[in-house]
Amino acid sequence: MEILGFLAGLLIAIAYVAQLWHLFRRKSARDISLSFTLILLAGASLWVVYGIIFSLKPIILWNTIMFGLFGIVFYAKLRYGR
Repeated sequence: MEILGFLAGLLIAIAYVAQLWHLFRRKSARDISLSFTLILLAGASLWVVYGIIFSLKPIILWNTIMFGLFGIVFYAKLRYGR
């Protein structure tokens, strides 16, 4: 079952990287909500804590990666969002 968690996380990360590529190519984050991005950052960090508590490697791995990706979106929002 752990492989299912790894595959699910991989697919979501790939989808999000595609969105980031689009964001930086256009150099516009005007349509991205800052509060949405902050909530995603908080949610990913809580998932990492949950994964650590229950030793769930896919949860730890992919939510750490997603936290980084959400952090990049946060940076882009601050830089290109206005």
